[in-house]
Amino acid sequence: MLENNFIELGIVYLMAAIMPGPSIGLILRNSAISKKAGFMAALATVIGTSIQVAIILAVIISNKELKVINYDYIKFACSLYLFYIGFMTMTSIDDGSYKSDCYSKRYFLEAFFVEFTNPLAFSFFISIMTSFINIEAPFGIIISYWVELTFLAALWFLSASSILSSRIISRYINRYRLIINMVTGGLFIFLAVKNIINLIIV
Repeated sequence: MLENNFIELGIVYLMAAIMPGPSIGLILRNSAISKKAGFMAALATVIGTSIQVAIILAVIISNKELKVINYDYIKFACSLYLFYIGFMTMTSIDDGSYKSDCYSKRYFLEAFFVEFTNPLAFSFFISIMTSFINIEAPFGIIISYWVELTFLAALWFLSASSILSSRIISRYINRYRLIINMVTGGLFIFLAVKNIINLIIV
């Protein structure tokens, strides 16, 4: 049963991670800028995912009923940030400034906050963890779930960054960089507006 939980949790997470979303969109956009920019975005996404999982596991362990105070307010604030990133992505102009090494920290922080403040990711992790993780399990087993999800996040996002930054792929990405920025920004804005509308309706 334990092995099945690990396998099922891993499969469900990988299937969700492969689906297009804000994080992979940002990695795609940054890979069009440079290999380093794509790597920084992927690394930040992995770290953001790892912290998300750790926080949710801590909440599950300390509060079995998972009563999150003002979760809707947190979700609303995260959606506003996602909207802002989408707007900035769509309106960014390729003037060469992004190619400077001094922007490495910016690439990292931007991708980190996109992942860490993604309300869809938080909701997804809460749903799969409460479905597959036994909160009565020993602490070592709980930590193993965190290690598993962090490893799978690193495996997928760093691999995606490496592939997207390859010379052959990057040649085509650079050719359509403006379109990629518009589509990526539009995706961010769409998801943000969808979250806000759902909050209002519900």
